[in-house]
Amino acid sequence: MDDLGQGDPYAQVWLDKREHKFQTEARSGTSTPVWDRIFHYNVNGQSELHIKILDSDVFTDDEIGCAVVPLEEIYRSYYTDFWVKLPDHLGRSNGEIRLVLEFIPC
Repeated sequence: MDDLGQGDPYAQVWLDKREHKFQTEARSGTSTPVWDRIFHYNVNGQSELHIKILDSDVFTDDEIGCAVVPLEEIYRSYYTDFWVKLPDHLGRSNGEIRLVLEFIPC
């Protein structure tokens, strides 16, 4: 983050196994990014979706917040639209991210 409290946030998203980690592009100079991205996964019975928000920096990227989302509800309802809190590594709130998840059985 810069001195004005603005950052260059981006998101990483993966399932239990990190084999298919997706990453958004960084949004420059904002503390309220909008990515509006669609990621497709073959969930194959995996139980959790992992989300990490980072601030892109020249030397090292700083973690803003992260969350683990259980997938059992999406397996039952096939669709869900909700907000997830993003605590930092000390448990302090660093905002929220809106997720829309859809499960399409094969």
